[in-house]
Amino acid sequence: PFGFELNQAECADICRRVRDSGAELLVLGLGAPKQEFWAQRHLLATGVKVAVCAGATIDFMAGVKPRAPHWMQQAGLEWLFRVFSEPRRLAKRYFNDGLALPRLLWAEYWKLRRIRQQ
Repeated sequence: PFGFELNQAECADICRRVRDSGAELLVLGLGAPKQEFWAQRHLLATGVKVAVCAGATIDFMAGVKPRAPHWMQQAGLEWLFRVFSEPRRLAKRYFNDGLALPRLLWAEYWKLRRIRQQ
């Protein structure tokens, strides 16, 4: 149901069903960042060895959403095609994520530098 990720009983039931299935691989297609947050909170309770946060990949494989032209895929610009395809939904997310990466890399660089100096 919509909003299941906020319902602890529902999440516990999902985890139990996955665990009881004996699955070793869990593919989540909830969209970012919901799927990543859910996996972080509940992965151990599912009993799976690996979780794949597939997001829009499922829509692409099912033919529901179009992929970028081949030349954009080859040039690493598929993200740009997606932004222009769904600007209201994706522009803010891609912008914020794009800004977060350099900050994270910079923080890791300084953390490693401090460790090496010790």
